[in-house]
Amino acid sequence: MFRADLLEDKRALPIAFRFVGMAASLAANIIVAKQLDLEQIAYYFLYVTLSYFGNAALFVGMSIALQRCFSTLATSRQLNKTLLVQYLTVSLAIGVIVVAIVAVMYLSGRSAGRNVWSVAVCCATLSGATYLSAAAKDLLALGNRLSIAALFSFLEQVLRLIFIVLVLIVGHKNAIEVTAAVAAGSALSGIAAIATLLFSFERAPSSATDAISFGRIVHTVGPIGFSGILNWLQLQSYRPILLYFGTRPELVGIAALLTSLGMAGANPVLAVTAQRFIPSLYAGEATAFRACMLALARLALVLAACSIPAAFAFLFLSGRRTLVLYLLLVPIGVFVEAGNNVIGAIVHRQNSVGGSMWRFAAAGAIGVLVMGLFWFAPVRNEMIPYCIGVGMIASQIAVVATVAAISKVRC
Repeated sequence: MFRADLLEDKRALPIAFRFVGMAASLAANIIVAKQLDLEQIAYYFLYVTLSYFGNAALFVGMSIALQRCFSTLATSRQLNKTLLVQYLTVSLAIGVIVVAIVAVMYLSGRSAGRNVWSVAVCCATLSGATYLSAAAKDLLALGNRLSIAALFSFLEQVLRLIFIVLVLIVGHKNAIEVTAAVAAGSALSGIAAIATLLFSFERAPSSATDAISFGRIVHTVGPIGFSGILNWLQLQSYRPILLYFGTRPELVGIAALLTSLGMAGANPVLAVTAQRFIPSLYAGEATAFRACMLALARLALVLAACSIPAAFAFLFLSGRRTLVLYLLLVPIGVFVEAGNNVIGAIVHRQNSVGGSMWRFAAAGAIGVLVMGLFWFAPVRNEMIPYCIGVGMIASQIAVVATVAAISKVRC
């Protein structure tokens, strides 16, 4: 019979699941790069960016508030299941509606025609599914079920790959259907992860978990949501902004495809490493934060070096050999993702002690200003993708440095 405790005793399993999931994600990216033209790739990443607005503005903050409320899960292994279901239902509905409205407004402004509502539904579904999946995995990690959390990361990537292949075989080779396929994979994985979470822990009495008050949610979601919007503006909004102002879609597609390849490849390893320290951070262990930072820095350097030959293989297998000029965008993506995990660890540290989250909004504003300098820099067209990539790294450095300066934390 399956026992969760047996999985947790094998520390190699989370890494193994993440690596297999990374392979599935890489395969999906190869297929998308091979089957869609650069213009459709640009629009695919545009739709992903619109969907992530909900995560940035609401869902990340709601997930942080959720972990703070259920922080006793790290020690008691008990879960107030009724409260969890109520919270997820309400927050999911609010976020999906917000994303749909934002997508409709943007697409209508671009005169997207008949596809406005279908794209908006896909974006909203993808946003909600990503939140559901991430929230479940974060709570599983908080409850020290790291292998199970990694298993669902793997399952999510495999389901995405399967659905992408299916829509490209039986449907049309366009960005909308690929976005719908990704949303379907995340939705099924998220639902399964929530079900597993509910069955993995004992039911806690209502008194064992603090009530989630509206004031507490606003106190957390407000600054994190504002910071999330700034992070969205910093790292992703170049796609809708540059497309809106007439930058060639192919150039935006190149920058999005290759930096996202590096981020997606590095994320499984960096995320599982950061997740290992979440219970220790919430338990108040003094050395956990420094150990987390050192582990992330070392891994980032190793992954960036490994990403260069991996990028060669990707361009060869996807039939995009002409993009070898932009090869270094892949390790740039690795460092950008490392910055995201560093910032996330600092957020968890602040959350564990009930510290103010507004410092992340201040740092995010600095990041947007730095990135904004690169959006419309006077460079030749063929150098626009590198201009975007360098701007992303520079802005991440600015954000981490600002948070460190404000918090007086050694990162």
